[in-house]
Amino acid sequence: MNHRMKRLILFIIIFICQCNLGPHYSNHPPNAPSTWKFSRVSAEVQSKNGNIPWWNNFSDKQLTHLVNQSLQNNLDLKMAGARIKQARALLKIAKSYQYPFVSLGFSTEYTKQDQLDSISQRFNRNGVNISAQLTVSYEIDLWNKYKRQVDIAKINIYSAIYEKQLVTLLLISDIANTYFKYLALNQRYILIKNSIRNEKTISKMTSLKQRSGMTSQLDLYQSKANLSSLESQLPGIHLDRNQLENALSILVGKQVNDLKLNKRRIFQIIIPANIPVGLPSHLLRRRPDILQAEASLLSAHGNIQIARAYMFPTLTLTAKGGYVSDQLFTFNKRSFTQYSIGLDLTIPIFKGGQLSGEYEKNKYRYQELLYNYQKVILTAFKEVEDYLTAIKLITIQEKSIFKEAQFNKKAYEIAILQYRRGLSDYTTVLTIYRSLLSSQNSVIQIRLLKLLAIVGLYKALGGGW
Repeated sequence: MNHRMKRLILFIIIFICQCNLGPHYSNHPPNAPSTWKFSRVSAEVQSKNGNIPWWNNFSDKQLTHLVNQSLQNNLDLKMAGARIKQARALLKIAKSYQYPFVSLGFSTEYTKQDQLDSISQRFNRNGVNISAQLTVSYEIDLWNKYKRQVDIAKINIYSAIYEKQLVTLLLISDIANTYFKYLALNQRYILIKNSIRNEKTISKMTSLKQRSGMTSQLDLYQSKANLSSLESQLPGIHLDRNQLENALSILVGKQVNDLKLNKRRIFQIIIPANIPVGLPSHLLRRRPDILQAEASLLSAHGNIQIARAYMFPTLTLTAKGGYVSDQLFTFNKRSFTQYSIGLDLTIPIFKGGQLSGEYEKNKYRYQELLYNYQKVILTAFKEVEDYLTAIKLITIQEKSIFKEAQFNKKAYEIAILQYRRGLSDYTTVLTIYRSLLSSQNSVIQIRLLKLLAIVGLYKALGGGW
């Protein structure tokens, strides 16, 4: 090996070592708070309660059945599963670039050529030639661009898996929220039906009192108007309940008429005693949207390095071999073999800014996804704090509303007793009754809000783990 060749090899080695393929990866996650503001759950309680599917904490068999059906039949979930398979197929494609490309070609052509038969003799032949050629081409991955493509394809598989976990989490949360709204309507329906039954009794009593001259027609018409007002609410409840049933049918992957629900009520749902909140720092490894955002960030970083690699020379080994004959699969004196082997070095010199533009695009895409990753984390911390605060304050509010409903019920019982004895008019009864009905509706609504807040907290924590 002469000195010039040694210098060339040394130059190539130094050049490769000095090439910088892009910035080092760093995600810079925001600092997690040391603890949650409204959480006092101990770590021991968290670890005990955190190993079961979170929807089972409500101890409702119908809810569990709906969730199990959705995990089998929901179309969004099936689409997410198909995207995982697509990502795995893309990994196969990415891996293929790390191997030689081998192709076999056949051709036939009419030729007119001089062919050397011996050292001293030539002859001219016209006719049809049949040729076959095997080509092997392999690009040496000097800058690891194909290796990084494989790494990105693997990351994209994890991203698709995290996406499916996110779809599952949102799906189960939607089922729980829709189901609890349905139960709240069942509770309201029973409340209105009982109120109609009571109002019919009062209306009959008012009619008898009006006939005997103990009260005026004003009380009678007020009673009938109140009865009509109550009856007018039932169709609206039926409509809302039917729409929620249809929504649940879509979520569990069934036809709208195939889903059968029993008429459970919202106060039959058990409120979970302890919710496994965990430490704020654990949220980074628990929520699928955070994991997916980080996977996208890793993928974008790999694309920077690939774009940078395309700015450097490529080295390709090529080998070809075959034969030409006037008869297929037959070697004779008029057939001959040929082969070649070569080394191609391609150096990009000028592409009008395409390569640098591609590199800058991927670099700024990485910055965008970095900011998105940080935003997703901050949003996750906010959502957990919001739902912890909501549960605490709703619990306090629920106690006051319960007391209000109890006091209104006592007042209504006294008002009815006085009305029967002629000590008060129907206007007083109607005023107190409307307060009672309003507070009873508030009791249902506040229980629904509490359950929705608990579901929201489970979702903000990343569900079961």
